[in-house]
Amino acid sequence: MVALTRFGGYASEVVTPAEKVYPLPEGWTFEQGAAFPVTFLTAWVSLVAMARVRAGDRVLVHGVTGGVGTAAVQIARARGARVAGTCGGPVKVDAAKAMGVECAINYRTRHVAAAVSEWAPGGVDVVLESRGGKALRRSLSLLRPTGRVVSYGFSAMAPGRKKNLLHLAEGVVPMLWMSPMKLVDRNIGFFGVNILKLWDQEDLLSEAIRDLGKGIASHGYLPVVDRSFPLDRAGEAHRYLHDHRNIGKVVLVVDHERWAGADPADDSGAGT
Repeated sequence: MVALTRFGGYASEVVTPAEKVYPLPEGWTFEQGAAFPVTFLTAWVSLVAMARVRAGDRVLVHGVTGGVGTAAVQIARARGARVAGTCGGPVKVDAAKAMGVECAINYRTRHVAAAVSEWAPGGVDVVLESRGGKALRRSLSLLRPTGRVVSYGFSAMAPGRKKNLLHLAEGVVPMLWMSPMKLVDRNIGFFGVNILKLWDQEDLLSEAIRDLGKGIASHGYLPVVDRSFPLDRAGEAHRYLHDHRNIGKVVLVVDHERWAGADPADDSGAGT
């Protein structure tokens, strides 16, 4: 089974409402089931419910090889959109291209705005943004008239391995300039997504799950699992993420030795 939990997912046993539990798609591993809900729901709400992505739209996904990014590519392409994405390093660029990303930009070696302008001279229709700070401001500048930025995170404001208030301030200050008047003046939109705050929106979540189920059947939606860690090595998993080493989702697994080779048809245990 696949289940949604609002909090408390780092556990060997979790209680969640029955309506938040769904069958594991046929042929999927428990790790794939665990990697699916948050990533695909975040991408679906951002692209479908908020940005209303349509066929022919040009969509820019920052962090395109992350968990949400890999889900967003699949959803956007299934809706007929063209996709560009940013990522760090040649290995990730190759992975993005293999997923169908038209314009994969290594932000460590290329000027992102220039690369995007070359791909979409008039600006892009949608930007999926997870960084905040100065990056959010730059994303808004890449939009064409009627374009939309959807922000679902503020990773640029997160501290490193030690708390740094100056770093936090550098992330907050560039966003203070944003105002409705500037959005109106440019005919652009800004949306924010916090999937945890939608926990009680049963109609929306049910619609999302139904649509994603159709996507699994007709478009082959599949979460990209980079690596799984036993639950007792959660700290190592977070360091792996912090170092931006993943392509896709990192999953924590309960009793890794027991469940690593488990039959997906046996629902007696699952990844976390």
